[in-house]
Amino acid sequence: MHKKYIPNKDLLDALLAGPYSHFKKIGADDWRDPNQNNSSLSISEKGYIDHKSKISGSLWDLSKQLNLRIADGNDNPPKNNPSQTIWNKSEVAKQPDSRSFQLAKSYFTKHRKIPIESYSDIIIKGLIRAYEFKGELMLVYPSLTPETAALAIQSNPFAVRRIQRIFLNPDGSKHQKGKRHLGSNQKDSAAFIIPPLNNKDVPNHAVVFEGLEDALSLRTQYPGSWFFVATDKAGLKHVTGFFENKKFKECLIIADHDTDVRPEVTGQALAWQLGQTIEHIGIKVTVKMPQKPKEDANYALQSGKLREWIDGLIDIPDQFRIDQDRCREVKDAKEYFIKIGLRIQKASDVKIRPIKWLWPGVLAQGKLVIIAGDPGLGKSQVCLFISAIVSTGGEWPVSEETCDKGSVLILSAEDGAEDTIVPRLNAVSADLEHIHIIHAVKLDEKKERAFDLTKDVEQLRHTVKRIDNVRLIVVDPISAYMGKTDSHRNAEVRAALTPAVEFAEEIGACLLCVTHLNKGRTGNALSRITGSIAFIAAARASFLVSRDNDDPDRRLMLPLKNNLAKDTHGFGYRIEEHNLSGIETSNVTWEKDSVDLTAEEVLSDYVGRLDNRGNAENFLLQELAGGLKIPCKELYERAEEMGISPKVLWTVKDKIGVQANKVDFKGGWVWHLPLEVIPEDYLPPKIPEDSQSNNSNLGESSQTILTEII
Repeated sequence: MHKKYIPNKDLLDALLAGPYSHFKKIGADDWRDPNQNNSSLSISEKGYIDHKSKISGSLWDLSKQLNLRIADGNDNPPKNNPSQTIWNKSEVAKQPDSRSFQLAKSYFTKHRKIPIESYSDIIIKGLIRAYEFKGELMLVYPSLTPETAALAIQSNPFAVRRIQRIFLNPDGSKHQKGKRHLGSNQKDSAAFIIPPLNNKDVPNHAVVFEGLEDALSLRTQYPGSWFFVATDKAGLKHVTGFFENKKFKECLIIADHDTDVRPEVTGQALAWQLGQTIEHIGIKVTVKMPQKPKEDANYALQSGKLREWIDGLIDIPDQFRIDQDRCREVKDAKEYFIKIGLRIQKASDVKIRPIKWLWPGVLAQGKLVIIAGDPGLGKSQVCLFISAIVSTGGEWPVSEETCDKGSVLILSAEDGAEDTIVPRLNAVSADLEHIHIIHAVKLDEKKERAFDLTKDVEQLRHTVKRIDNVRLIVVDPISAYMGKTDSHRNAEVRAALTPAVEFAEEIGACLLCVTHLNKGRTGNALSRITGSIAFIAAARASFLVSRDNDDPDRRLMLPLKNNLAKDTHGFGYRIEEHNLSGIETSNVTWEKDSVDLTAEEVLSDYVGRLDNRGNAENFLLQELAGGLKIPCKELYERAEEMGISPKVLWTVKDKIGVQANKVDFKGGWVWHLPLEVIPEDYLPPKIPEDSQSNNSNLGESSQTILTEII
């Protein structure tokens, strides 16, 4: 163990980069909140002081209160995070007639029938705020740790790492986006805290809910209780830390009535487990749930039957009383292991009627099809969507033709089954009973190895005999399952692919393989596929996944080749966030109309834009070298002479650190590049240190704080 001094300047930088990122400098060494009139809290290199309460202290004390890592000996200032930024910019309802209060009132009271007295105190205290981003209105509230909760309840500044957003329409009704989390508290205990309405007695009773609206609906029924809102069933396990100080003597946990097929993942099972944990601390715990699904506390309030609902709560049934060890056993997939062959997660058999097309004009049954694109554009998401349609017999995009139901095999080398693949399948309503995920090849009872298309097709054939009606095989990416094949040699690639292609044709399944694009910018679109041309030659159809050059959130799936049908149109889609029983995941949503762009057009336009952006970056670096400040209008004129539009300048401006400032109230905007971000090649020559005059003020050195580092 050794000790380390942390300069106050470093502590101040960490505070201004984190919880006080919205503070502005109003003096030589005085930072305050510009959103408050006569802000009482002031921080500087000397420390902090609240001019109203007269409470003051060192920056190290303040950093410790806010759980900044730098106070624990990590001298890297924490980076800003979106949750903290949104929280800092959100509106606090200072008065009942403020916009934020009226928005909350419209949602909670008008549309949810919750009395104003159930939430007005926490609205005015700033624990629930309003935020607007690009025309979207939302109410936001933080997920608090025991430490930040103490600060929040006393209206002191606190760090925010995770928030819950309730998206609203202008009239206060719930937006189609619903509720979405942002950020993470990692493994720390966390919940939204609602203090007692009645503070006459020392509160020693707590109530735990999954949802905010349910907690507020019952707050007047338990006026002397603290409420803890987990925000979803997965958050229930993180509430425990609030009870470890044994402040509470009794706790009531009210679970939702979930209807999951697997009882161990329901809210009532997780609520029962939380009750067991708190009970072991020495607190008397009662765990209840509604008699019927979807009839929660707010439903009862709106129906005018809240008292009857409370009286009708039931104990958690025995089938949901599953302890932690049993949950781990349920998740263990040992029952799906076989002594030899593949280790898979088996669903159930589905009988299908043979057809020629899996997706008419797009995916041919019994043929190799390739989807290619750069990373991060949703190739895997598209494959999982296709898997979901096959598993459920759903409708294809645009044409709305129905797919006959069948089974799916998935080989995925890049995504985990539990945290990515299955949540994404659930997000697109897949039937998991018809989907099998191949993990490995069993060598014996203890040894396994990765699946290899060049030598394990026979194993696949043996396994498919027990999984009837396999209609789709997804290989993502194909390069991970080619064994020792040199993917750039045509002969080797053809030899490696042939057994797999023949097997797919034999069982009548589409072999859908994912691959990437190379970094080349020349040649036609087909030449952009990574590896040998044999991949494209063997495929009967191939598609490009690309970003829309005019809309970065829009994706395109465009035909590269199709040997079995006339050239088809393309498809447009977006990747949207999805909260699945507390698990943040995402899914593909398709546009209703087809896309007439070609892969060649999109790639050519993209390359041209990249070249133009590179020219724009060099132009700005040269024009603004040496810290020059040039009027914006003048830069536009010079750039247009070089064929660079103002739009492109704005696109690259932030990337290279260019700043824009207004000269004065009547003046125009000027652009400049701070010296600290100018590349060395663009800086003016430096003056030797021994020829410079030393005019610096050698006053008091920065205050430092002694901390212990283990």
